[in-house]
Amino acid sequence: MTEPIVLRGITWNHARGFLPVVATAQRYAELHPGVEIVWEKRSLQAFADEPIEHLAERYDLLVIDHPWAGFAAASGVLVDLGSALPKA
Repeated sequence: MTEPIVLRGITWNHARGFLPVVATAQRYAELHPGVEIVWEKRSLQAFADEPIEHLAERYDLLVIDHPWAGFAAASGVLVDLGSALPKA
C-alpha cells in the first residue's frame, strides 16, 4: 500500500481562519484518497514574530494576511498555487 501524501498547513488561530481550511481539507481527502492536509494554527502575533520564509520551510500551505502578500510576491518565498497546479 502506498503511503499517503501529507501536506502541512499553517493559519491563524481564529474560527474564520482555522475552521474553513480544516473543513476543506476533510472534503479534499474524501475526494482524493491518499492525500491528507493537516492544519495547525498560531496567533497573529506569532506570525509577526517569525519571518514568513521560516514558515515556508516548514509548511506546504500558508494562510497569510495582506501585509505579507507584497513580500511573498517580491521575494519568491511563496508560490501561487494557481500557477503551480494544472487547471484540472
